[in-house]
Amino acid sequence: MNLGKLNLGKRIAPGLLAVSACAVAWSNPTMIAPGDTGVPVPTFSGSPPTVTVLFDTKVQTDMMGGVTVNFDEMALTTSLDPSGVSFGFVISASNTPTSFGVTLPGFGGFMTAVETCVPFVTGGTASRSTGTGDVLSFAGLGTTPVTVGPITVNASNIYGIFTDAAGFMHPTTVTVIDDGTTFSFNGIGASSSTGVPEPATLSLLALGLLGIGFSRGRRA
Repeated sequence: MNLGKLNLGKRIAPGLLAVSACAVAWSNPTMIAPGDTGVPVPTFSGSPPTVTVLFDTKVQTDMMGGVTVNFDEMALTTSLDPSGVSFGFVISASNTPTSFGVTLPGFGGFMTAVETCVPFVTGGTASRSTGTGDVLSFAGLGTTPVTVGPITVNASNIYGIFTDAAGFMHPTTVTVIDDGTTFSFNGIGASSSTGVPEPATLSLLALGLLGIGFSRGRRA
């Protein structure tokens, strides 16, 4: 296990999500209906929204075959989607994957629309399972090298999922596929029950500071 890469993932992933929550807007999403396949994911446009984070899975790490993958997801409310709870996630990997995707369950029976933020690379495509449309899948995700100090990881764009759900549920089982290898994480799904915001003011402040530092580093 490479502790340097592990610690870097824990620094970068929340920073990227903080940028998502504080500095960009998800304002031009594409609807994904049950049974849709291979829908291109658009990039954001518009002004920064008002955002309240309801829940954060925190950065999770899974290692397999010498590859380390990090995953972080947030449930949030935003002025751009006043009808329901939205979700944002980011993935980073220690390798440079040629095939990178993720499946997220827990959206059955709800309206979903998707968009990518902080667009390092092309946004890939989104699909949704048939029936109630419980599972959202993102494929063809690109990555870009992000360096902090002496260590570099390959980070995906930040992805946003808009829904009309009243709340969220946790945990769900999220699967990331990196060049054919499966990595598993706890995720967040949509729920008809109203979620209670987590008492994490201090950690959210830390996320914001990480996001500011990361965005300044990329502009330098």
